Amino acid sequence: MSKDELRQYLNKLEKNELVEIVLSNHLTSDDAKNYLNYLKNPNEKEEFLRVKSIIDNNYDFMEIILLIPL
Repeated sequence: MSKDELRQYLNKLEKNELVEIVLSNHLTSDDAKNYLNYLKNPNEKEEFLRVKSIIDNNYDFMEIILLIPL
């Protein structure tokens, strides 16, 4: 579905239907939950630290540095 198609679909919905869609996404998707929490309370430092910890826990930077040709 394109962005325009989604916009048209969402514009046809009642407010309570939109609320249910957002709540359902909040409950089922960690990404949606994080995004909505950030929209409600935009704390850049906290978000930076959250994303930094994900990166630190998933990537070994020494290994990456060793793979870079000199």
